[in-house]
Amino acid sequence: MNDYVSVKDKLDPSVVHKVPKLLLQITIRELHNDLIDQLPEASKDGIPLISDTKLREMIPPQVKKMTDRYKEMCGCTDCVSIGYFH
Repeated sequence: MNDYVSVKDKLDPSVVHKVPKLLLQITIRELHNDLIDQLPEASKDGIPLISDTKLREMIPPQVKKMTDRYKEMCGCTDCVSIGYFH
């Protein structure tokens, strides 16, 4: 039930679509830093071509930050190893 998000259609805002929720495991700032570090096209002479704020605007509305509920179900190495440190 909570794995879908209502998103307005860009062409006709009166129409709402239910789309699957996409989960973001890292913060947008980390995503921005990884983008700058790993893609040479993302920066020109060491200056980023896209700002952190603009990246936030560009992310689709169905992308949501991973909550604790989803982290408990996640079995990736990072999420599981953090549990051992607590």
